[in-house]
Amino acid sequence: AAVALLACGSVMSALSDVTFNALGYALVFTNNALTALYLVLVRRALDGENKVSPVVLSLYNFAYVAVPTGIVWVATGEYQRVRDFVVEHSLLSSRSFIVTMAMSSFSGFFIVFSTTLATGVTSP
Repeated sequence: AAVALLACGSVMSALSDVTFNALGYALVFTNNALTALYLVLVRRALDGENKVSPVVLSLYNFAYVAVPTGIVWVATGEYQRVRDFVVEHSLLSSRSFIVTMAMSSFSGFFIVFSTTLATGVTSP
């Protein structure tokens, strides 16, 4: 019911939008639907027959996303550009770069972990 109410509100907002962009709204609706599906699946995994801890679920989430992200990263040529930049500026020998990269990685994990934990605790 809550998702339907949000969708109706989005449609009403879109009807009065001066710069209506159908592709933009289609992408937003797709994102909303996939986010709702993701949260339902997280809740099922946390409370289902084979209960999974939030940490394990977060690790599975990263494991499933790593391969497609890596494929897109290489296919678009972004990997080569990042590698060239890192080598050119000797970033791997820079302590500040390594600390910043590690902090960024930990932050990303804890954001996903917090979302997973909050979903498990607050969903009925």
